[in-house]
Amino acid sequence: MFAISLGAGERWGLPSQQPTLLALLYLVASTVGLFATSLYVLGRWSASATAYQFVLFPLVTVVAAALLAGEGVGATFLVGAAIVMCGVAVAASRGSTTRRTVELPRITTDQRGA
Repeated sequence: MFAISLGAGERWGLPSQQPTLLALLYLVASTVGLFATSLYVLGRWSASATAYQFVLFPLVTVVAAALLAGEGVGATFLVGAAIVMCGVAVAASRGSTTRRTVELPRITTDQRGA
């Protein structure tokens, strides 16, 4: 997108209004924080257990947005959320049935190219 924008000759610049700039900074900071938190969890849990958080993020987001905006959530969302939660509970309760050890290839000095 940046290349297309540059090729089209569009003008680039930062937002000039303070609320817009603050919203952009908040978006960047929260994204970095969420990514760092995900990496922290991934370092302490298994990858499959950590993957469940990505399924649950939209549910938390919708509820938080509804609370912040003073809106309600519909019956369709509640049914969908219940299905997702049941799916996560079933998958998490089964656990891993097999454990595999993956052996990484060894790199010799000839393969490094130096």
